[in-house]
Order: sequence, then C-alpha cells, then structure tokens
Amino acid sequence: MTNLNKQYRPTTFEEIEGQEQVTKVLPVLLKRERFPFVYLFHGPRGSGKTTTARVMHHFLNPPEMVDLFIDHDVPLNNKVEDAEGLTELARYAVEENCWRVVNLDEAHAFTPQAWDKLHKTFEEDNLARGRTLFVLSTTRLDKIPEAIQSRCSAGTFAFNRLPAPALRRRLESIAALEGIAVPNEAFQLLIDISDGDARKAIGALERLEVVLEVAPEYWHHVLGYENPIKIREFLRMLCKPETRFQACDVLIDIFTTIPAQRVLEQLHPYLLKLLEESSDHYFWTLMFDAYYKAVNSGTLADGVFLAMTKAAIVGAKND
Repeated sequence: MTNLNKQYRPTTFEEIEGQEQVTKVLPVLLKRERFPFVYLFHGPRGSGKTTTARVMHHFLNPPEMVDLFIDHDVPLNNKVEDAEGLTELARYAVEENCWRVVNLDEAHAFTPQAWDKLHKTFEEDNLARGRTLFVLSTTRLDKIPEAIQSRCSAGTFAFNRLPAPALRRRLESIAALEGIAVPNEAFQLLIDISDGDARKAIGALERLEVVLEVAPEYWHHVLGYENPIKIREFLRMLCKPETRFQACDVLIDIFTTIPAQRVLEQLHPYLLKLLEESSDHYFWTLMFDAYYKAVNSGTLADGVFLAMTKAAIVGAKND
C-alpha cells in the first residue's frame, strides 16, 4: 500500500500550505550570504516542521547531490553520548556549495547533559566548518533551555495547526490524484478528527481508501464515527439557543445506539473548535465542563453528560 504522506510530502516552500509566516521568510533568509546555522521550529504535531526542514535541504543543495538530510529521533537518542555523536558528525565537512541538514525531532527530550554539549556545538564557527545546519523541531517550546533558544533566535519559527480550508484542499488534491472517491461528509470528518494535523488526516485518508474499495457503506466506521450525521445534527442544534433543548432529544437517541465514551470521543474535536471560535464562549465553556465530568464518570457518562448539557443550556439562558 502506498504511503501517501511520503508520496505527497512537499519538496518546495511553495508546496507547503498554511504556514506562510514561515515559507515567505525562510527562503529569503537562506539566500543571504550569512544565514543562521541553528533553527528552532516549534508548533503542534503534523504542522510541517520536519517537512520544512527537508525542504530546506532541497533548497540549499543541487538536485543531483546525495541526500544530506538526517532525521534524528531525540526521544530514542537523547543522552550526552548521542549529542557527542552529533558534534562529531558536524565536524565532517560536505562538498563545497552543499549543506548537511540535521533535524532534531522532538528536541526537547534531550537530557540536560546533552544540551550542555550541544550548546558548544551550536557555535557558528563549528557549524560553518562542517557546512552543517541544525533544526530543532519541537512540540514543547517551554522545555527548550533558554540558552539554546537564545542561540536559535535568528532562526526561530512558530508553526500553526493547518487551517481547515488548506487541509481540505490538500486532501482533495491527494484524493483526486489517487482516484479516491471520497464522500463530501468524509472530508469534513477527516478535518475534524485530525485537529489541523496534516499527517494524521492523510493517514486516515489511506485507511479510508481501503474501506471505500471493499465496503463503502462503512466508511464512517474506519474514521471512528458510528453516526456522524446525528452527532453533527446535535451540535448544529446546540449552536442555536432556540433549538438547544430539542438537541437533548437527539443526544438521547445517539446514546441508545452508540456507547457513551465513543460519543464523547467523537464530540471532543467539535467542542474544542466551538470553544475556540464561537462568540457564545460562556455556553461552550459550560459544555466543555460537562464533557470532562462525563469522561471521568465511567459507566454514568451518558447520564452525566445529558444532565450537565441541560444545566449548561439553562445556565446560558439565565446568564
């Protein structure tokens, strides 16, 4: 089976969608006579940090050049001896007009001793001699030592979750190129369950491709949604104050066919999005409180969520 994430991984800055704050600045920076040797890419999973590091490699090296991109899995290789190995690697120069790019994936997982070693390695003269660039990719900026962040200050870029329109365009493009007849409702669910994570969405599209070939009537099951239409109807009714009490009837109907914990799993990305984007922030804060209390209530989840949903509706009405 084709790995769609690898097959359709961007190879140019122009192909990277939804990260214009990075892709418009980074190429200009890399064209300068003197550019940074250490970069810090921080942001959520699947936002394109490693992909952008790979694109940097393509951008800096001629097409015929041997692959000089190294992806270092920090959680599995985070000790001082691993840092010493990276230091040794950076000492070996590559050919003139070429650059080695080392991506330190989940860089925050290095031990303090390893960071001490790398801080010295990241000095400009050391990396210039070996024609090596380091990219620190992380989902936890708060765990990167301040001294290291300071060393990366000229090459620090923040990545965002991929916006829904950009993610949809990407999924539709891949589906068209692969000849996958994806139902319109499925595109929206792929976006919802991925929460802006392009890698997760494309991986789900791969699973969807298989079920659409052999049992298309069950496509929503492979995405983990037993009854997506009913759940979306429930949320649409909750969005309108005048239909919120009727939404509770829909919720009762959903709980009769789907286990409560599965319903809550499916509701989570929708509730998160509504909490972030809706102007009725008070109501959706109450709904999120209902969600978390129901999740922690075990076998009573359906009753707890229904009761607290009704309480949230009353509370927002009286606010």
